[in-house]
Amino acid sequence: MAGRNPRGSITSVKEFLRGGEALRVASQHSTFINQLKASHHVHLRDLLGLIGLDTNAIIGRLEGDTALQQAVTNAMAGRNPRVSITAVKEFLRGGGDVNALRTFLSENGGGVVKAAQSNAVTELMGKGLKGADSNVVGSAMRKDTELLTRDKRILKRVLDVAKPF
Repeated sequence: MAGRNPRGSITSVKEFLRGGEALRVASQHSTFINQLKASHHVHLRDLLGLIGLDTNAIIGRLEGDTALQQAVTNAMAGRNPRVSITAVKEFLRGGGDVNALRTFLSENGGGVVKAAQSNAVTELMGKGLKGADSNVVGSAMRKDTELLTRDKRILKRVLDVAKPF
């Protein structure tokens, strides 16, 4: 079989893409994830090891005392942090160190996620959350992640997403 070594691995990315293997593999992977989620009530966050961080969790991890830093680290439980662009803006507007945030995200396999979709923000505001909080929570929901927070309003109103640290 051209393009494959005796073990069956693909020797060329171009051949992989040309032969439609990439689409077949991606389709099978997507189908498998969807079947697993449906049959076992598994969240994508559990499969990928992701965790959202509210602004207070970012501040606690980067600027808090040792106990607070450890509380956030323990609650992350080895999961990769995802931070809403809204939480990043709040952190920076409050005087947070952009380089410390970059380093933290980089060292922990983290990243910044897009703002929440407008319908999610509207729904969350209907539950009594403020605009910025709705954006942060909605971003976590968009990535199917839990959100570490100490915000009592979020913890009280969005039980399925918000987790205390």
